[in-house]
Amino acid sequence: MPIPGIVQPNYLFIDPDLRLRKYDDHCPFAYDWYQEKETLLLVDGHTTPYDQDKLYRMYHYLEKMGEVYFIEIKQGNHFIPIGDVTFCKE
Repeated sequence: MPIPGIVQPNYLFIDPDLRLRKYDDHCPFAYDWYQEKETLLLVDGHTTPYDQDKLYRMYHYLEKMGEVYFIEIKQGNHFIPIGDVTFCKE
């Protein structure tokens, strides 16, 4: 759910080597992030790994709360996702 009155851009450029890319319902690369115990402790407070279904449910929930982006860094001529962030009012 975009922030009311603001169109969510496809990209937010932080600098030439760092950008945010709008969530597009394609996230198989994020699966590995939510297998890592340290990440899970920070996100959920426990270490139960996500399955694919839970991963998509999480992103769909976050979409209802605000603007979801993947954090991407430039490597060579390509950007690769390294994390995610959600901007929301609450």
